[in-house]
Amino acid sequence: MTNVTTLTALMLLSKPRLDGTAPEDRTMTRAEWQAAEQERLAKKSATDLVDELVKVKADNYELRRKSAPDGGLILDAEQAKRWAAWEALGTIDQITPKLEQAGKDRARIEQIEKRERITTVAQAAGWDADALSDLDSLAGGLDWTVSEVTGQDGNSVKSVTVKVDGKDVDAGEFAKQRWSKFLPVLQLGNEREQSTPEPITTRVPTGGAGGGKPRSYSQSDAEKRLSESGQYDM
Repeated sequence: MTNVTTLTALMLLSKPRLDGTAPEDRTMTRAEWQAAEQERLAKKSATDLVDELVKVKADNYELRRKSAPDGGLILDAEQAKRWAAWEALGTIDQITPKLEQAGKDRARIEQIEKRERITTVAQAAGWDADALSDLDSLAGGLDWTVSEVTGQDGNSVKSVTVKVDGKDVDAGEFAKQRWSKFLPVLQLGNEREQSTPEPITTRVPTGGAGGGKPRSYSQSDAEKRLSESGQYDM
């Protein structure tokens, strides 16, 4: 019986304690803890030692049963819920192409939205949209705002501002300060609107000699007539 008692005590000392009997002092070294346990177990009967050994082995078995396999992970309740939701979407091979396509679609949508914002700003400011798009990209993407304000004549006009250091700055002033070298190109949009050619009006006989009512006579009409006349044929 003495041998059994000694063997049981040694086995208990070599196993992790899960029953709350380990000393509360967490500063003890392993050797100190084992010595304290040996003293405690020496006072127990053989029957008590066997019961305690069985309990420790049962606890260890439960730990091994619940432990993750090699390379696995143990999830808590919330993590397990999220994992189940992911699995419901399909396998990794099924999900990955969808995520990649979603990323591409999102990038295209962002490009379209950015282009629409830049076009709106350019039209309101009288700027060239392509030039503004390039300058905006070089600046890292600016925060533009187009709003309706009342002009000096009482009519509603569009106002364009850009966020600089948390403050709204007039777009025109911003362009003069930051993009002065690019203003000729940036303002091409405004010049195009202002330089739309008007049809040339001249008097062309429409009936009888020496007279006629005036009608619209564009440059393309003149070029067509010259071509038909053969005056410039070589």
